[in-house]
Amino acid sequence: MVVARGRFLRWAVLSLWSEGTMYRPTMLAMTGSLLLALLAGDIELALVTEVKAQEDAVPFSTLVKGYQSGIRQPERLAIRTAEQWQHLWEQHAASLLAKPDLPQVDFAREMVIAIFRGETDGPFPVEIRQIVERHGALVVRYYAFTPPPGLPLGVAIRLQPYHIVKLARSSLEVFFEKEVRVQNTLQE
Repeated sequence: MVVARGRFLRWAVLSLWSEGTMYRPTMLAMTGSLLLALLAGDIELALVTEVKAQEDAVPFSTLVKGYQSGIRQPERLAIRTAEQWQHLWEQHAASLLAKPDLPQVDFAREMVIAIFRGETDGPFPVEIRQIVERHGALVVRYYAFTPPPGLPLGVAIRLQPYHIVKLARSSLEVFFEKEVRVQNTLQE
């Protein structure tokens, strides 16, 4: 017996009848075959509700966030050692006039997530908005703000937006989910 989920079967029937998909005799034959199989009991409709994957929120705190960085290319990083952190911070602070102190992180208990936007033509930040554990991995969700279409920026200012956070140490693989959001004003 074949089990067809309600949504798939509805899609299959509708797509068969959509204009230009197949020749009319083929559409009739396939739709008829599906209906006969359903009536004969060869296909059982299983109405399944979508189940959202279980996610557990992972608390984090911002170490630094800003618009000027020595890292000029887009980067999304998970830092798990003091050596990696030191190297990243040196790259980040390389072009800054006032060299900020390295924020303290206890890598025996914590790790760092860093997102660098790369160079942009205005104050359009990145913002880590949520970290969750899902399917045995850490998922970092972040916003990448962009200007609305046609917004006159005036004189282009080259900025390098970034957001760096720390959270409890984890050996799980890290994935990043980017959501592009339109920033309606330069003050938002």
